[in-house]
Amino acid sequence: MIEKLATTETLHSNHWALYLAYGSNLHPYRLQQRIASSKLIARIEIPNHRICFHKRGQDGSGKCDLVNGEYNDRCFGALYQMARSDIGELDLIEAGYQRNNIQLELAGKQCSGFTYQALPELIDDRLQPFDWYHELISLGADHLQINANHRDSLQQCTPLSDPESKRAEQQRRLLQQLRSYNRNHSPVTLNSGRVISQ
Repeated sequence: MIEKLATTETLHSNHWALYLAYGSNLHPYRLQQRIASSKLIARIEIPNHRICFHKRGQDGSGKCDLVNGEYNDRCFGALYQMARSDIGELDLIEAGYQRNNIQLELAGKQCSGFTYQALPELIDDRLQPFDWYHELISLGADHLQINANHRDSLQQCTPLSDPESKRAEQQRRLLQQLRSYNRNHSPVTLNSGRVISQ
């Protein structure tokens, strides 16, 4: 599959929305499987925030969440353009998260977008991610050439083996597709931007 890259020319179109992914949708191949209209735009810095794996997933393991950090903390995500008509479908995929509006600076312009953060009642700091989920995010960070410090921070958790063999095998097939994609596609040249308010 050829990676679809969007330009910044349609940022303010009524037909398109801007979605900031930082977790399992970080890799463009993964998100395009879920939301066909999605197109990668930029690598986005998220100042004063960090990534945690404390959101309880439907499988009982820890899932990604974007949380307030210290002054020197920063993490990164991928900005996608997608059809506004697909937002409802993404909401269903991101069950257990709340959709929040954000303000971004991109290509010298300010624009509005959205991201997802965990519902407070589903946060449990004792949780850890399954190994396949953790690698899914790491492969996205590698493909997008996200800052090495960000990738190092992902390694500070201890992934668990998934006790459900069928689910684990299905996810390993997806990981193999992502590894193949990364081998066969050179890292893309992306615009860079940052979140300026949430």
